[in-house]
Order: sequence, then C-alpha cells, then structure tokens
Amino acid sequence: GLFWRYNTHPVEKSARLVAEKIERLASKHGFDKLHVIGHSKGGLIARKYVQDLGGSRRVKSVITLGTPHHGTPTAALAVGLMGFGLLRSSAADLLPRSRVVRDLGRDRFPDGIPLTSIYSKQDLVCPHWCSVLRPRGKARMRNIPVTGIGHSQLAWDAGVYRHIRTALEEASHG
Repeated sequence: GLFWRYNTHPVEKSARLVAEKIERLASKHGFDKLHVIGHSKGGLIARKYVQDLGGSRRVKSVITLGTPHHGTPTAALAVGLMGFGLLRSSAADLLPRSRVVRDLGRDRFPDGIPLTSIYSKQDLVCPHWCSVLRPRGKARMRNIPVTGIGHSQLAWDAGVYRHIRTALEEASHG
C-alpha cells in the first residue's frame, strides 16, 4: 500500500492476499472455518473473498463495520486526492456503481453464511444508506444500525463490540 502503511491495493488484490493468508494459517494451525470482520473497505474485501475466491468453504460468518456495500460518494474525494489515478489507489473501487460494487451486488452472497452490516447514522465517510444490506432470496443478511459514533469509532466502540459478540455467538450456534 501507500507508504507501506495504507492499504491502497484494489479490493480484488487485497481479497487475493487475504485468501492466500487464510490458507497458510489454516494449513499451519489446522482450522477449517473462521469468522471474518471487516471495517470499511475491509468488508468489501471479505465479501470478494467469500463470493468470488473460494472463501465460502472457509468462512462461518462475515460482519462488516461501516462498509460501503453500495459504494460511497466520499470516495470521490479520495480519487481526487490520489491524483485522479496518478497514484495507485483503491478509491475508485469504493465509488457508487464501480465495477467492484456492481459485481458484489449482482452475485448473491452464499445463503449458508450470515452477513451482518453494522453501521452508524453519524458516519460521514460511509453514510448509513451506503452500508444497508438488501437481502435477496434466502440470504442470511442482517443490518444493525448504531447511533452517536463516527466511521473510525465503529472499529473500537464498546456498543459495537457487544453487537459483534452477539452476531458471532449466533453464527457459531446457528
């Protein structure tokens, strides 16, 4: 990524790196399934892994925090800051109607894997309407709105943590 700190890889490349890492860890530690939690773009990476890169055989559940499932208009600012494509960036993947967003929305999420979206109505980076899941068919999708916290706080807020624990417990026993 940018300056060896910021994840600016495209969603697909990041998802491939995650898939490789999970397979190495599964081989080393001998586990079959795991839960995946992704914040912001990390939720799109998790979905790409599950929907397109074989992650459905490894993943027990996915929880996303402030993830732009439908893209986010604020990504346009990042595209501009990255020189409109001159600097490598994944910001274009996060735009509404980007190829990544369209593909993930078109392909159904596997029915047997719970997908939970936790989002805040005060999130200015990824407005709540960008994070709301719209289940189709038998998909096990759930939305959990929270209030009074911003985008970054979703990763460490105690109330969000309680929602995550509940979702993990339900997925483990369901």
